Amino acid sequence: MDEEVDLSPKPGALIESLRSLGYTPKTAIADIIDNSITAGAKRINIDMRWNGGLEHSTVTISDNGCGMNEEELKLALRPGAISPTAIRKDKDLGRFGLGMKTASWSIGRLMVIKSRKERKEHIFRWDLDHVVKTERWVVQSGTGDVEESLLMFPTQRVKSGTVVHIARCDKIMGSKTPNYNDNQKAHTAIVKETREHLEMVFHRFLDPKTTPEGQEKPSKVEMTLNGKKCVGWDPFLVSHDGTNLYEEETVKCEGSPIKVRTYILPHRDRLTDEQRAKAAGPKGWNLQQGFYIYRANRLIVSGGWIGKSAAKPEEHTKLARVSVDLIQSMDKAWNLDILKSKARPPANLRDSFGRIGAAARKEAKKAYASRGRRAAPRRPRTGQVQPIWLARKDKTTSNWYFEINKEHNSTKLLLTKLLETDPYLKKLLLSLLRLIAKTIPVSHIIAEYAEDEDAFPHYSGEEDGVRDAAEQIYRHLREEKSLTAERAIEILLLLQPFNEHPEIIQGIHENYMESK
Repeated sequence: MDEEVDLSPKPGALIESLRSLGYTPKTAIADIIDNSITAGAKRINIDMRWNGGLEHSTVTISDNGCGMNEEELKLALRPGAISPTAIRKDKDLGRFGLGMKTASWSIGRLMVIKSRKERKEHIFRWDLDHVVKTERWVVQSGTGDVEESLLMFPTQRVKSGTVVHIARCDKIMGSKTPNYNDNQKAHTAIVKETREHLEMVFHRFLDPKTTPEGQEKPSKVEMTLNGKKCVGWDPFLVSHDGTNLYEEETVKCEGSPIKVRTYILPHRDRLTDEQRAKAAGPKGWNLQQGFYIYRANRLIVSGGWIGKSAAKPEEHTKLARVSVDLIQSMDKAWNLDILKSKARPPANLRDSFGRIGAAARKEAKKAYASRGRRAAPRRPRTGQVQPIWLARKDKTTSNWYFEINKEHNSTKLLLTKLLETDPYLKKLLLSLLRLIAKTIPVSHIIAEYAEDEDAFPHYSGEEDGVRDAAEQIYRHLREEKSLTAERAIEILLLLQPFNEHPEIIQGIHENYMESK
């Protein structure tokens, strides 16, 4: 019989590694709340307290769910108590059997949990310092040095419920010290980000009306963060009469249907300032476009294009948002990660989601263009436009050559900045531009063009490149040249290739005004 060698990991070393799975405070807290919702909680309170410093800061999540008896609580505190391959109930938001533990550890070194069931209470704690010291996977009973008055249920008369209290929050700021003058200010920013995240991922629970027709609506959950009510964020503006909902599509996965719904949101000129700011979401209009993947009504992925030939976010497609509803049995096929923040379609569905995404972007471009035409400035006549390339004739040889237009605002801006920072680099750049002008293979280009002129289509600029360059020039004209918006737009539309993208220029102006 072959010899067995025990290679059990050291508890202290492994638990420190498990603290670095990639959680942020907002995703960690959301993972803990998953347990509260699975337990049937109708009221969830979250408290994030600074208390004068990192070593004193705390995070507390309390609910009025079904609670746990002593054995159930011990099982819940055991890492990996439930296999990710186990069949879960329809409304179970869990996945790997690690969430509550690893999420708590990613924030602080002490987790105290109190649970009440049938009016009986039990308290245990994971103290990471104790685990490291003893090198044993052990929890301890009682609160330790934590005052039990901090372990408050949402209401004191609840028959059942659970409180998760995290202390010694050495990692609530992340792995590095934040670049803030004031750590308390950084903590306030984290609280704000957490609120936005919770209002997004649990929006169907906070406001069941945001659940699509035909989809089973979850029970309403009341949630507060630091005493203030959380309000669900509706990514699709379903209550706005300007939102277009396209015909629902069903895609099969693992023998079960996936419901896919495409929404084209109203153009900005049909929204109030408040509606526009709210609909932008935590990441902003451009990054919030794309697919919204739900699992048991909990949002997993909030934007981005997936599937074959997935596109990058573009200004013209930012009105497109597509909801995708998965069930737990699809977790493996969709490669759901341990943080429940990433998922990707199985190989056999990449074509389907690529096609759905392309169709959504096409409709979004139509909506953007039809509304944007009235707002976008008029395109100038070709003769007024300042080209990037200039045709020149050598006075000595009478030969033609092409050079980059140094009066084009893109070139001028670069040369000006180089002169301010490093005049030598400016000289090098000018030398390079002259060398490029003299060595362009004109004869080769003419020969290839004669062979296949379709291989040389008219280039009006890739949207990403056009937007990035135009945004830099627009900001320079507004902030350093102190020009009016109208004059900045006018100048941009007199420059190649920006003259062919008036809608993008208008979008840059609108985004700039929103950021102020």
